[in-house]
Amino acid sequence: QICAKVPWIVNDALQQLEKGHSIVIGLQSTGEASTQASLEELEKKRIADKTPLADSEEVILDNLLSTAGAIMAGFIRNNFPVAPLPTEPLKLPYISQGGFQTE
Repeated sequence: QICAKVPWIVNDALQQLEKGHSIVIGLQSTGEASTQASLEELEKKRIADKTPLADSEEVILDNLLSTAGAIMAGFIRNNFPVAPLPTEPLKLPYISQGGFQTE
């Protein structure tokens, strides 16, 4: 509910600046959104791998979630997309010992 607090904090920050004070605003997160995003990624991987879901399966995350890490990973993934790696090796055309023929 950060948006509800913005007008109050802006007003307070402006008052403090008028008094010659410096301000620092820190935002904290419970990590709930990052956890949800990680669970959604696991679900996509499970569907892609065609792994069945057990009735009472316990979800185990590979490592601790970092909100900052999740934000950075999402930024990179969304702003610098790359094509997936090919699943089969590239097939190169045959080149004779004499090299390419020119016309």
